[in-house]
Amino acid sequence: PEPASIAARMRERLRLRHYSLRTERAYVAWTSRFLSANPGRHPAELGGTEVERFLTDLAARDDVASGTQNQALAAL
Repeated sequence: PEPASIAARMRERLRLRHYSLRTERAYVAWTSRFLSANPGRHPAELGGTEVERFLTDLAARDDVASGTQNQALAAL
């Protein structure tokens, strides 16, 4: 699926669950960033290994706080 369609489906599901607009935007952004970190791969091919690598890179390379990592994990 195209990234735009993934984002649209995410937004629809988050709205059905009554997530705030701010959370919706953050989750869509994290998902986009995760997919960009795994170019050329279909989202169905991505699993725990790729998520763990992404979160580790956030901590090691981007020096993000644990709360930021937790938000990224929740989004994925």
